[in-house]
Amino acid sequence: MSLRVTAALTAVLAAASVGVAVAKEPAAPASATAIRAYHDSGEWAKDFTTAFKLANKDLDKALTVKKGKKKPKGTPTLILDIDDTSLSSYDCAAKKDFIPGSNGICAVTENLPAIKGALDLAKKAVKKKVRLVFITARPENETIRAFTENNLKVAGYTMKHTLTMKPSGIAAETSAAYKTAARKALIKGGARIVLNVGDQQSDLSGGAAQYAVKLPNPMYVNK
Repeated sequence: MSLRVTAALTAVLAAASVGVAVAKEPAAPASATAIRAYHDSGEWAKDFTTAFKLANKDLDKALTVKKGKKKPKGTPTLILDIDDTSLSSYDCAAKKDFIPGSNGICAVTENLPAIKGALDLAKKAVKKKVRLVFITARPENETIRAFTENNLKVAGYTMKHTLTMKPSGIAAETSAAYKTAARKALIKGGARIVLNVGDQQSDLSGGAAQYAVKLPNPMYVNK
């Protein structure tokens, strides 16, 4: 398997562009000032664009069957994280000045908007007969599941999908361990995970995917 992880690289503008504010992605968890500077400079949006371009290319490569080769076994599957991969908590968290835990509060109290690159990728994948699976560290709970499903629908994720949430019985387990196990369970059930996209390293670590792409997120870290 080939693991492709990108942190959506940015660069300082050339001398000819002096006067244009540029902010490189700060290490997470960054200060509210640094988060806003990165967002307002437009670099965050550019980094998202770069990452999703790679994701689309990887999806195409994974689905291409070379002449003379047999089609790989398994149901082609796209894995998407939810918070700050499929849905954006930025505006909600900004109102709370990005205090620790604000993103988690936003995730279960407000309908968050879709991240366009992720929504477009999901639509493309489903159109190509790829199974869509959301794997989130949001806790498995009847109320939170209903709220999450509704938020996804309202945000535009109306296509058929599977939502995997973190079981309450493994609350102490890291997101990385839980998500790796969830992907492996899908593979055991017949899935061929062609692409895994997330904003945290814990979304991608553990492999179990043909390609993986990391999105920028300076707001918080989930292990």
